[in-house]
Amino acid sequence: MLTKIRAVTTRNPIHHATTADGLTIPFTISGSGYPLLHLPNFGLLDPGPKEQLVHQAIEERFQRIAFDGRGTGLAPRGLISYTIADRIADLEAVVAASGVSRFVLHGHAWQCATAIRFAVEHPGTVAALWLVNPFPPGPGFGPMPLTEVRPDAWQHLLRSLAAASLPATSLEMQNITENLARRVAHADYVVMARGLASDDVTAFMARVTVPVLVIGVEGLGLEPAARVAAAIPGTAFSAMPSAEFKGMRETEDWPLRAFCSFAADR
Repeated sequence: MLTKIRAVTTRNPIHHATTADGLTIPFTISGSGYPLLHLPNFGLLDPGPKEQLVHQAIEERFQRIAFDGRGTGLAPRGLISYTIADRIADLEAVVAASGVSRFVLHGHAWQCATAIRFAVEHPGTVAALWLVNPFPPGPGFGPMPLTEVRPDAWQHLLRSLAAASLPATSLEMQNITENLARRVAHADYVVMARGLASDDVTAFMARVTVPVLVIGVEGLGLEPAARVAAAIPGTAFSAMPSAEFKGMRETEDWPLRAFCSFAADR
């Protein structure tokens, strides 16, 4: 049974969309420029300080539409399933409620599969795909941490995920870990992991017709990202130097500059 989660203070007013299966999905609209729909992994509306810098960098160049998907952030908790169809239902609801008719679709890691399938099924609404560190679709889709985790190992996994953003101090590490714990519960994470294991958009990859930029980070998913790029016709691929990956604003600035350059050529 999906339940509501507590409210938090956000930088931008929260709007609400209703999915075809009756869930209420919170979303925000911020920034100015060409519309960009930002797909969430563990939610986007209650970000940590570093993530806020990332979001603000995007908002300086785009009208950014962000939301918390089912089971995460401010969206209803208590997942029963987490299929790619569920994630597309969340996205479709936000698109309809926001009133945006055409937009860039930006996904990271496992949400790249959502973006690929949505672009094939809704070619008239997606202007381009901007995919960062995608993983090849199919069984086991996603990075290693996206596996079922015992309750007694949950805190360790949260700390591992927090460490990926390269916190500078132990206090920063603690704050990021606590932020992640607010955004996703252990029980929902387990359902997410099971759903992600069944993701497979192989049949959709060759059918993508919109411009696509895939970015892979050297040492952190470069080879899998390159395989995804090779499977999508006409896709541009860019390798982000590992030295640029600092877990700060520069982390998104490099992909953001790369995408803006890519878009300017089209």
